[in-house]
Amino acid sequence: FHDLCWNGDPTSWSWDFPGGTPSTSTDSFPAVVYATAGTYDVTLTSSNSAGTSSYTRTAYIRVSGAPSLNIPYSDGFEVATTFPGTDGYLYNPDNATTWTRVTTAASSGTASIRINNYTNTSGATDQWVMPAFDFSNVTLPSMTFKVANAQRNSSSADELRVAGSNNCGRTWNYRYTKSGTSLSTAGIVSTSFTPNVNQWRQETVNLNPFALKPNVRIMFENNSDRGNNTYIDEINIVGTLVGLDEVEEIEL
Repeated sequence: FHDLCWNGDPTSWSWDFPGGTPSTSTDSFPAVVYATAGTYDVTLTSSNSAGTSSYTRTAYIRVSGAPSLNIPYSDGFEVATTFPGTDGYLYNPDNATTWTRVTTAASSGTASIRINNYTNTSGATDQWVMPAFDFSNVTLPSMTFKVANAQRNSSSADELRVAGSNNCGRTWNYRYTKSGTSLSTAGIVSTSFTPNVNQWRQETVNLNPFALKPNVRIMFENNSDRGNNTYIDEINIVGTLVGLDEVEEIEL
C-alpha cells in the first residue's frame, strides 16, 4: 500500500488492515498478506504538523477462495443463494442500481436476474462476477444463457458484455458484446420492460481461451444507456472433460 495524500506531505501514517497480516502499520509503504478469502476494509490515518486526516475504503480488498464450481454447470436462479453466489460479487461503483435476482420474470421456472436500465443512470457500468470455475481438465468450454431485453426507444443502446478472466480479474477477455437493436428481444417498449416467456433468446459464448485453466471467472457486465431492462436466465457452461494423461499430452 501507499498513500495518496494531497494538500500537504504527511510525516506519520497509521494503517488498519482488518483481516490482514500485519493488521496495523505505521510504515509509509506497508506490505500486507491476506490468508483467508473474503472482503476487507482498509483505513489510513495520516498526520503532519497541520493536523490529522483519516479515510476508509470499504470492501477495498477482495481475496478469492479456491474455485468452487465445476463443469458441467447450470443455474436458473431458482435457488436464491446462487446469486451472486459464494465468492461471487457485484461491482456497483455508484452504489445505486445493479444486478438483482427477481421473481417477476423467467425463461423457465420463476426467477432470473435483472438490471433495471429503465431507472438506471446513463453511463453506469455494473458487473456480476461469478464464483470461480475449475477448467483445469476442460477443453472446448462454452456457455449458453437466455437473455431478454427491450429498447426504450429506437436510439436506446444499453449494452450487455460477457467476459472471462484467469488472473482473478486483473484483466478480462471479452467474449460477447451486444447493444441496442442487436441486444433487444422484444423491440421497443416505452414502459418498464418485463418479458413474457416468448421474449427470451438463447446466446452462445465461446470460452476456448480458458480451456485447461484452473481458476476462471465469468463476468456479466451492463453498460446503461437508461433505456430498458435486461434479464438473464438459464446459464449453462459445458466442455469436454479430459483425464490426467490427456491433459499432460495436450500440454506437451
